[in-house]
Amino acid sequence: MGHWLAGAQGLAVGPDASLLLSSLFSSAADSWRQPSNGKKSAVEETVSRWELLLQQLPHLSGASATPANSAGRVELVPSSRPSQDTQPDTAITKPTPKYHRGSYEEPAFDVDAVELMFNLDADETEVSSRLRVRRRAGAPPQDLILDGEDLQLNSVSLDDVPLVEDAESGYSIIEGGKLRIPMSLLPKEPKRFFLGISVTIFPKKNLQLSGLYYSEGVLVTQCEAEGFRRITYGLDRPDALGRYLVHLEADEEKYPVLLSNGNKLAEGPVKGQPGRHFAVYEDPFPKPTYLFAVVAGNFGSVTGEFQTMSGRNVSLQFYSPPADVDYLKHAMASLQLSMKWDEDVFGREYDLGALRVVCVDSFNTGGTENKGLLIFNCHALLADSKFSTDVDYYATVSTVAHHYFHNWTGNRVTIRDWTELWLKEGLTTFRERLFRSTLGSAAAQRIEDMRRLINVQYAEDFGPLSHPIRPDSYISVNSMHTPTVYWKGSEVVRMFLTIIGEEGFRKGMDMYFRRFDGMAADSEDFRKAMEEASGMDLSEMDAWFEQAGTPSVRVVSSGFDGFMRAYTFTLEQSDPSNPGQPTKKPLPIPVSLANETAPEFLCMQVVLMTKARQTFRFTRINEDCQLSLLRGFSAPVRLVYDMTPQQLDFVLNNDTDDINKWKALQTLATQAILERATYAASGVNAAAFPPLGQVFLRGYQMVLMNTNMDYDLKALYLGLPDVGELENHLLSIDPTAVHTALRSVMLDLASAFKTDLKELYQTLMRTGGGTLDPVNIGRRRLQHQALELLCSPRDRDSALLAYSHYVQATCMAEKFYALRCLASTHHSEKDKAFDLFYAEAKGNSQQLDHWFRLQAGADLPDQLERVEVLLEHPDFSFKNPDRLRAVFEALVHRSGHHFHRPDGKGYRLLADAVIKVDKFNHRMAATLASHFMNWQSYTVDRGSLMKEQMQRIVREPSVSSEVLGLVMGILGQ
Repeated sequence: MGHWLAGAQGLAVGPDASLLLSSLFSSAADSWRQPSNGKKSAVEETVSRWELLLQQLPHLSGASATPANSAGRVELVPSSRPSQDTQPDTAITKPTPKYHRGSYEEPAFDVDAVELMFNLDADETEVSSRLRVRRRAGAPPQDLILDGEDLQLNSVSLDDVPLVEDAESGYSIIEGGKLRIPMSLLPKEPKRFFLGISVTIFPKKNLQLSGLYYSEGVLVTQCEAEGFRRITYGLDRPDALGRYLVHLEADEEKYPVLLSNGNKLAEGPVKGQPGRHFAVYEDPFPKPTYLFAVVAGNFGSVTGEFQTMSGRNVSLQFYSPPADVDYLKHAMASLQLSMKWDEDVFGREYDLGALRVVCVDSFNTGGTENKGLLIFNCHALLADSKFSTDVDYYATVSTVAHHYFHNWTGNRVTIRDWTELWLKEGLTTFRERLFRSTLGSAAAQRIEDMRRLINVQYAEDFGPLSHPIRPDSYISVNSMHTPTVYWKGSEVVRMFLTIIGEEGFRKGMDMYFRRFDGMAADSEDFRKAMEEASGMDLSEMDAWFEQAGTPSVRVVSSGFDGFMRAYTFTLEQSDPSNPGQPTKKPLPIPVSLANETAPEFLCMQVVLMTKARQTFRFTRINEDCQLSLLRGFSAPVRLVYDMTPQQLDFVLNNDTDDINKWKALQTLATQAILERATYAASGVNAAAFPPLGQVFLRGYQMVLMNTNMDYDLKALYLGLPDVGELENHLLSIDPTAVHTALRSVMLDLASAFKTDLKELYQTLMRTGGGTLDPVNIGRRRLQHQALELLCSPRDRDSALLAYSHYVQATCMAEKFYALRCLASTHHSEKDKAFDLFYAEAKGNSQQLDHWFRLQAGADLPDQLERVEVLLEHPDFSFKNPDRLRAVFEALVHRSGHHFHRPDGKGYRLLADAVIKVDKFNHRMAATLASHFMNWQSYTVDRGSLMKEQMQRIVREPSVSSEVLGLVMGILGQ
């Protein structure tokens, strides 16, 4: 059976899609419904034969033999881990959870209609609201409590009768800034009443970038998750849905563009107030408060159109700072393609007459999916070859698609409470990744998704902040936006599809949309829709919602019985304990596998592992087999499967799954690097490291000389494991040893294959230029991989080659990688290139972010001192989230061995930034603090130094509850 997730074929995209980059977004893709082979996969312990299914992938196919409960991790040298005694100060108490899932109660009141009047001004904005409220049938009489935060309350009225501030005869402000209307004033019967509220808010003083705030001449809202309560009082929870009518007034010169959710009903000058104008918007679809949005400012715009599958014309309106309108075309094309794809694949049609998309600077996140008014960080939306790398281009596609897909998975069907966040974010991430896989090499995209999960989410699962995709409680909703919720949540959705098949999954999605449109759903609602559509009992999948951690699946034994013509293997799953979960129950794990020995008998099968230990037996097998397990990464688990170099070589040469072949070569590289890291940790000089194995070198050369491989895939094959992937194998991490070993392998490969790498580089230089199609994007990626290896010696020849690449560059991607190669050198070409780049970047914040990012991620002896200089640069601001991310993410992830310098200076730099930023942007400060997450995975001295800095953060008198809760959690409190 063909598979629409893992197959290399794209999905159908109608030829009428308006595209900027027609060759990037091919319309010649196959239908998502591939013909079935007519066979049904047996999901049981004993099956009669293999069957064709899907491409899959082992995670640790060559892992060293280690106990299952250590998840395949090894120690470079025996050492203790940092102390678990993490009590920082007896006077410090971790904030108690704000919400427990088990305490959920439906709202006692419905606010089904909301009228809002905004008198917009950067200094003071008056917000008047009129709420139509009704106590729900069956709910007992009780007080009405509305959420509010940092609001100046002017007046309250009930059914147009003014109320005084009095706990018994009027309104009162109670703990947490909430507004209370006593039940004695409310109708005794559950009938409608109207509540009028007037407040004043101060956008310029709102540095949290939550609610309504001011950013470089623009007034903009961020309401997810709890920003609406910073605008006015309301039921600020995701299961309270209402329809909105919004009236905006503002100075026409300062704010000529006024935007809100839904359809525009009217606009024009305000009578009797020269220089002021208004706009009125109505959103006919009920939505929770977190999807509300307002934008006012001076924007340039571009417009487009999309015709839906029912024949309606939708106006697409994109807004940006006036100087940037030429950079919106790629985002427009991405949106049009996303809309067409969602119709073709999921049958989801856009529902309003217009879709407005705005980008602003100083946005905490990449974007928000507000109903009918998508708001993005400018860096996420604007794209041009002058300042956007190929990665940036694809990121824009993914970001636009993700937030558009939320229209159905998140907006039309929302969530019961914030512990169910995965149901909108994991499901939408799954849809985004499925869409993204049609725009190039599907196998390469799947590898990228898998690497991201392993590098980041597995590390989160292994650390003190481990949590299930549906946590039982939270302190701050913002802390819920984690790799576990998004990426692991996406993989859980994918497992449903793997288990029930594409036809059942599509039926299940249709049922889910039909049943819960205009409502709030939970995880069990999703699972039940899949059950009813497939006829299968999927109740055991609930364990994936509830259990934290990354399970390990170990191949206990395998063997071929020639007399019985049978192959048998036994798998065992284990899942280490996590905070609050000392014991785990077995998880249902779809295990896809194949016989990779005899092509004439080659079939593939998915079996469902439901027990802690299970044996599978396959008959009518004529010769011994080499198992190819977890093909296509059929479950987010660690596969512990001890394979010899010869077995890995066999997989690399014979496996039919590109992803599996890639993993075999990566495993050989990982083994070589970790072996050398062990020597480095023991003080052995790099010159005395053992030579690279012949199987690894032979496999690497085979890929290097293969002229028929997809460019993207070949680049991934030739790339070495990231530091994060390597550290994921270690129990006690010595970043210096890992870096030394990784660099030594790069140098040896560059030396062994210098001639071949030069030929590859020069061949790729002669074709394509800076065009933006999948082939040339892949070509540049492969060329840059060759360039990185050729420049790894960092000698003068390397600098000249990289500088030549820079001056001949035809697009930002080529400049970026040339600068990356130059950044870690001491030659004059580096300064010349960076000076040229800075001169070009002046006035372009995205290009300036690259300038900071490249230098912060360099590998130079005084790297931390150089980062200190960057933090003092006139173009750096701690109040700019993008600039902060550019510097600190590059330092921690790209230049991690310097961040982990033994003197602890890197940790002090990070803690200083957390403390400083927390005074005005709690969410961004928490993001920075999360870089301390796996402190206990490092050597004892480094772990202790990180612990000291975290203790310093929590002792700050003004530390926010968001940062305090996160850091105390990291410390294990």
